[in-house]
Amino acid sequence: MKSVRFLVAGILAVGVTACAPSGASPEEGGSPALTRGTFALDAGAPPCPMMGGTCVPVSPPIPQDAACPSNRWIAVLAEGIDSCPQGPSGQGGQWAGARLFEVSRGQWALPPGLAPFCSYDWQTPGGGLPSQQAVTLLKSGLGARALRLDRDCQVVAPMGSSATVKAAWQTLHTDFHAQTGQLAVLPPGGTFQPAEVRVAIVDSAPHRYSDGEAVEDRLGHGHAMGRVVRELGCPDGSPVCIAQVANHLALPQVTPNVRDLAHGGYFGEQTQLARAIHAAVTEWRGHNAGEVPPGKTATPQPRLVVNLSLAWDGRFGGAYSGDLVEQLPAPVRAVHAAITHAVCRGGLVIAAAGNDPGGPEPVFGAMYPADWEQKPAPALAQCEPFEGLGYSGTGAYPPLPPAGATVYRPLVYAVGGVRGDDAPLASTRPGGRPRLAAPGAHALATDVDATGALVPTDILTGTSVSTAVVSGLVATLWGYRPELSGPELMERVRQASVSLGTPADFCLGGSPCPWAVTDPRRVIRRVSLCEALVQACKGGPGRCPPSTQLPECTPRPAYGSPLPSLDEGAWASIESKLTRTIDGSTLDVELPPLAVCRQSTLRSNRWRYDETVCPFRQYYGIPLRPWTNPQPSKNPCICCWFRADPLETPAPTAVLYISIDSEFSSRSLDSPTLILNDKHTVDLSGLLELAGQPTLAAGDEVKVTAIPLDPDWLPIKRAVLTLRGEELGVPYSTFDELLLQ
Repeated sequence: MKSVRFLVAGILAVGVTACAPSGASPEEGGSPALTRGTFALDAGAPPCPMMGGTCVPVSPPIPQDAACPSNRWIAVLAEGIDSCPQGPSGQGGQWAGARLFEVSRGQWALPPGLAPFCSYDWQTPGGGLPSQQAVTLLKSGLGARALRLDRDCQVVAPMGSSATVKAAWQTLHTDFHAQTGQLAVLPPGGTFQPAEVRVAIVDSAPHRYSDGEAVEDRLGHGHAMGRVVRELGCPDGSPVCIAQVANHLALPQVTPNVRDLAHGGYFGEQTQLARAIHAAVTEWRGHNAGEVPPGKTATPQPRLVVNLSLAWDGRFGGAYSGDLVEQLPAPVRAVHAAITHAVCRGGLVIAAAGNDPGGPEPVFGAMYPADWEQKPAPALAQCEPFEGLGYSGTGAYPPLPPAGATVYRPLVYAVGGVRGDDAPLASTRPGGRPRLAAPGAHALATDVDATGALVPTDILTGTSVSTAVVSGLVATLWGYRPELSGPELMERVRQASVSLGTPADFCLGGSPCPWAVTDPRRVIRRVSLCEALVQACKGGPGRCPPSTQLPECTPRPAYGSPLPSLDEGAWASIESKLTRTIDGSTLDVELPPLAVCRQSTLRSNRWRYDETVCPFRQYYGIPLRPWTNPQPSKNPCICCWFRADPLETPAPTAVLYISIDSEFSSRSLDSPTLILNDKHTVDLSGLLELAGQPTLAAGDEVKVTAIPLDPDWLPIKRAVLTLRGEELGVPYSTFDELLLQ
């Protein structure tokens, strides 16, 4: 299995600090001396910026020019302009213009709604970016023929972090699918067998259908999403196989200037995402029209699910008022148009709500395109001119709900992530929880290697995997009920989901959701494949099995399920791999609260604040391109364990197991810091220094024993570990939700 490798972009930002001197007086920005017991604690002043909510030196925000280079511009043509105007030449180069979307495929012309988009790329023998004069030349050359002209942005990123699997992956895999409601065998249909359903994984995997199997990729993210879908909708050994995975590459960029179409990359442009969505729709239609390789048979796939386990930050465009999509930057508008095309053709678009990437700037709300759940899906009167001649809203598998239907119909369906106990993921964005939630913590799927042995994918945490769970579930149900339109099917999914009693932050109609917090339509519900199948197939309609052959589901009440727990054999395996054991009992110093540390006290064996011991709002990813790394980024310790012993005398203690991914590279990490229950901070960096080895490296397996806990911290419901590193001289930090035992 391929693991995530880190993007090392050739774009550096200079780190800055603006710190009060250590030991400064309160008037100069310092903190007064405090006492605890018989100890005098001179907290000093944190040698780092107080502004921006961070307590480590951080890089300044990268300017938009780095995210949206000026060598590629997207135009939206004015009405009546039928072809892309030729790009002007001069200033040492040529602007090469072309249709953004593929002009035709087989028997279909480009839909009128996708025709106005053109791309203009700067071409020059010497390479490099165009001058401002060259950009002005392009703008003046297009003139009034272009309604909008905007730079394309390389800001689309996968919405999950992952790491190579360490110990006990079987336990995590079993627990994950107990959460999803997976069925080991899908029941056969009654009079008719379930239909195949195409699931387009628009992600980092290279473009290929591959008979419904997930394709491997450089990043590993798209492959893992496909395997999650496959395990739900086409489980190994099941006589019924519904979900047919098709891969479409939207993240081909290895660096800002290098893309790899054969193996995929780490991030992508907004227009690469738009084109991948369009390709997914076109190839699905082609499959159903018999466009298959020689020797293959095109089994009909009447329904399409588009899985978007990726997103971009709203600062790069996405918000618009009412129906005024022309307010959107041209590349963003292209994504919106591609999604509209998919919905008009009857597809369901499932999108990750996004994760908090950290950094000095607080985030709020969902990322895009998931945030477009606030916007309505197109109606028939909008789809007819958008799709052009020959479009019909009727047929055996109607693309839209019946006229007059009152089902919930957003443009996309956003998905949030929860742990096994239904608590939101630690990386949940404030204001970013949608109406639908799915398991998304420490999840993984399985695959088969070249020898036929069962092997795991990377462990996954984030709304990426939650989205793949919903896509796999929806595809499976649609196979049994293909006569339902997408929104009608999603109503069945929601009806069968478990109410978490918490109101969603946004919904169709706006943010905050305009419904009352007590309105059942607003409550967040967690999905289950087993429960949804039973709900959708009551009475044996469509291609469903008789009611007597429906599965019996194991109820998982809201907030009532335990987190994954290791048996003694798994613990013995972990203990056998340890490379270091460190005594944590010397963590007996409490530093006073700081505003940048959520007013939390900090447990340490240091006597003053240090630049590395206040982790709140550090960068969670490598800050070279913070919006394009997986959000949160690939972390070195995603399979790390925390075990509290509340009965330890004379005071409760805990044990931490740190397992650094063997493929993390040779870079060292330092400053391990725990955040317990989102408010209590424990600095472990001094312990590593006392032990004579202050850094952690690839392959390290470290056990920290006897970590003191205050009784009022109990019970421990969440534990997060941060580690600090450096990439080409730029500091960053990682953020890992620990597995509680």
